[in-house]
Amino acid sequence: MFGFGQTLDALLLRSDKTGHLGTVAPSPKDASSPTPGPRFNARATTYMEGNKLQLDDDDLSDLSSAIRTLYDRGAREGLVLLDAHAFLINVSRREVVSAMSRRDAAGAIFPQVDATISIR
Repeated sequence: MFGFGQTLDALLLRSDKTGHLGTVAPSPKDASSPTPGPRFNARATTYMEGNKLQLDDDDLSDLSSAIRTLYDRGAREGLVLLDAHAFLINVSRREVVSAMSRRDAAGAIFPQVDATISIR
């Protein structure tokens, strides 16, 4: 874990030419740092509410693990297949940007996706 001085030094080293400070994110391989759960944007939330899709703790844990795997493999945009649903993921933001049923995803082309993982 970073101390205050180390964190400040890291921020200053990462500042860009405009003087804006960068962010310090924990190393993805740092086992001591918690894996943040995925965020869901408005489009994904609307789908989930409209289709009464509720994810339990195990589902969220599996989705988080899949996003971490995508991140570790260098993916930027990912497709996660979980049970009867498909989730488009912005990996660096750990954000579900779209959700749909696998039936709706069948035959669809996702040109922005550079990795896919099926977890169930």
